[in-house]
Amino acid sequence: MMPIFLCLLFVFPQGPSKEELRQAQKLVLTNSEPSVKKGTELCANLNCVSSMEILLRRFKGAQPHYRDIVWKGIVRFTDPYSREMIASELKKNKKSASMRQWAAEALGIYADATYGSVLMKAARDKDVGVRRAVAKSLGNLGLKESEKVLVKFLQDKDFIVRGNAVESLLKLGFSSGKEALVKGLQDPDGGTRAALLSVVPKYAEKETASLAIVGLRDEDWRVRLQAIRNLLGCEPSVETMDALIPAIARVRPLVRIPLLSGIRDWTGMKFHKAEDWERWWSANRDTFLLEKGKGTEGGSPETVATYNGLRVDSDHVAFLMDISSSMDDRTSKGERKRELALQELKKTLESLPETTKFNVYAYSSNITVWEKEAQPVNPKNIKSVLKFVQKTKARGNKNIWGALLAVLGDPTIDTVFLLSSGEPEVGLYVHHNRVVDHLVDWNRFRKMVVHGVAYSKSKWNQDQIRHISEGTGGSFMIVD
Repeated sequence: MMPIFLCLLFVFPQGPSKEELRQAQKLVLTNSEPSVKKGTELCANLNCVSSMEILLRRFKGAQPHYRDIVWKGIVRFTDPYSREMIASELKKNKKSASMRQWAAEALGIYADATYGSVLMKAARDKDVGVRRAVAKSLGNLGLKESEKVLVKFLQDKDFIVRGNAVESLLKLGFSSGKEALVKGLQDPDGGTRAALLSVVPKYAEKETASLAIVGLRDEDWRVRLQAIRNLLGCEPSVETMDALIPAIARVRPLVRIPLLSGIRDWTGMKFHKAEDWERWWSANRDTFLLEKGKGTEGGSPETVATYNGLRVDSDHVAFLMDISSSMDDRTSKGERKRELALQELKKTLESLPETTKFNVYAYSSNITVWEKEAQPVNPKNIKSVLKFVQKTKARGNKNIWGALLAVLGDPTIDTVFLLSSGEPEVGLYVHHNRVVDHLVDWNRFRKMVVHGVAYSKSKWNQDQIRHISEGTGGSFMIVD
């Protein structure tokens, strides 16, 4: 027979020892990223109120590097009393809207219906970030009671709240979800229409092609891009080709790339020009056999401008220029990074067609934009923007999330070139895990491609920028 004290250990497992908690606190509260990572891992494994308290103490601190590391541990907790501490932040933290938002995000990741009432009460929060998180998180809890809250969110002034609410209604299988989707596809915001069109194949599969064909006629480029993606995910048909072929001449360059790639795959043809495709389809429409995998090569690529070795396949582009203090450093070839970046920008702008619209965002700790709206490429504007960059002084740290957030605010921009001399250093999010998570979440509505250029020898710094680029399907280049 098992001794009684061993039986009690199985019924009431021992909590963490004082030494384990002391070690976890020492590691988490130090000023060393490797130590904070190690301490975060230990706290998550201890999975108790005391270890959650340690993580929250660091999470609420001013250092964003450590906050982003600690987040990885917070969302791993399964202990209900520890999770209740996160719920309490959403209920009671009146001073920090960001903290309430992150608490709402974490409760969604926990996907525990216990916290449904807390999230539903937070639906009345005045902060838009909190409401966005609540609308998304409720979709993970499976509560019938949340339908009323989500339906009310459909009238919210914020486009992301509305989009998140529709997707949550669909995810939960509510009958109101299909009706909300139909109305949402006519939302006044193009980003919301594009985001909702992207979930049609999952929640309304039979209507994928018909709704995408309608989307191809939308005035917003983001909706047309998503419509093309949806159609190319369907089986090839004459009906879809009838919709796609005329679109070649109507869409912007960034949207045309996947369109041409897709129909080349279906047909094996390698045309570039819209008129060649129209002529070929008119002659072969009634007899040609369409099928996936016929060919993906498009012949010799068209000549385009490049930026630090990356193709500029866009006519609505933004350049995020690092003007932090490290841009005064020199490359391995002895060139000052700041001067090299300016030369590369000048060369690229002078190579772009005048039909291109562009903008430049200079960032360090703060972000300064050249013009409120993207401007056409012409000699006058090139001279103006180069003067704008030259006048900025290299100082401060890199707020890359702030720069990305600034350009996300212009829905006409479809391509971004992010030049950085190192990893993100300041801002709301700095580690690639948090930057990418929130950029990808935003990009459901924005459809923006971010290409990264790292002026750095450090593999760690390079990887931070590479991850950000890959999160949006962008390319990456190292220059040093």
